[in-house]
Amino acid sequence: MTAPPQQTSGLAEERAAPVISPGPLVPIADFGPVDRMRGWIVTAVITLLAAVTRF
Repeated sequence: MTAPPQQTSGLAEERAAPVISPGPLVPIADFGPVDRMRGWIVTAVITLLAAVTRF
C-alpha cells in the first residue's frame, strides 16, 4: 500500500514529510534543537536532584 498522491491547492507549497511504511501513514517526528536542549536540561535537573537527595 502506498500513500495517496498529495493534492496541492497552489496557495502554499508545503514540504512533504516522509512517512513510515508499511504501517500507518504517520509523519516521522521532527524534533528541533530547542526540544533536544530542553530534554538535556530536564535530564540534568533530575540527575542533580537525585544526587542531592541520595545522601
